[in-house]
Amino acid sequence: MARKREVMHYSYRPGVQNGRITRRPRPVAPAIRSYPVNRLVQVTDHHLRLLLLLIGSGVLIAMGFLFSLHQHFTASAIGQAEVELRAQQDQLRSERLYLELVRDQMLSLKELERQARQSRAIGPVELDPPLAPERSKRKAR
Repeated sequence: MARKREVMHYSYRPGVQNGRITRRPRPVAPAIRSYPVNRLVQVTDHHLRLLLLLIGSGVLIAMGFLFSLHQHFTASAIGQAEVELRAQQDQLRSERLYLELVRDQMLSLKELERQARQSRAIGPVELDPPLAPERSKRKAR
């Protein structure tokens, strides 16, 4: 006789209690204790010193942050001014080079001669007149 194979239920998990689930009781909030008023309000000299120390250190830290923020903005403003000055310096340098080029061009001899011809105040200028070869006075024999 063949034994019928039992198929386990899909919700069965071995090692887990598979019985009926019981509800747990709701947790009850603990009763609020009331402390004596004098115990809460009682502040000693030690507590005041600690409080002043905490407030003082907090103020010092806040001042440090404000100082560093001021330094940051000052450095940013100086950097921006430096960039503007460098741009102005580059522009002035290129303008100076251009003016030197124009001055050299105006002072060149060819340019002076050209301008003199245009004004027709003087005739053409010979810079180096060609030297005429001296004819030696040799007696012909």
